Amino acid sequence: MCPFAPHLAAALETSVRPEALGSVPGHPGQRDAVLALPAEASRVRLVRQFTAAVVGHWEVSQDEREAAVLIADELAANAAQHGRGEMTLSLTRHTDTLHIEVSDHGEPCVPDPRCADPDEHGRGIAIVEVLATRVEVQQDACGCRVRAVLGVTAQPRRELRAG
Repeated sequence: MCPFAPHLAAALETSVRPEALGSVPGHPGQRDAVLALPAEASRVRLVRQFTAAVVGHWEVSQDEREAAVLIADELAANAAQHGRGEMTLSLTRHTDTLHIEVSDHGEPCVPDPRCADPDEHGRGIAIVEVLATRVEVQQDACGCRVRAVLGVTAQPRRELRAG
């Protein structure tokens, strides 16, 4: 069971799949984690924390972990600002890639006119495109899904020193 899932789920009324840190049956080397929560700016912090914890557990390098957290942050911020009532973060680790997907769904939200200034907003997807090797955007009547693919390398487990 994911060591932080019960805390997040209980405290935030979110849903986290308990097998979040395990391998996916039939797909050796693939791991999967999902976090669903209201699409609110105040919840973006939780997306960052969840991503950092999960990706850290999956033993990717520090630079790749920081890139993954920034990508998840930007995608969740976009979903909270422009999306519908709910958002879902999906993290999928393959041998040499990490797929970071944020989708929004539910009832449409009324756009905030204060967010129309391009000097203050609108750089999120550009940041994601710089960090990721591939970005896919799918939008339909039910919402929007953005998937970023980040190249990753395995980080060897740290040995504990007696001392």
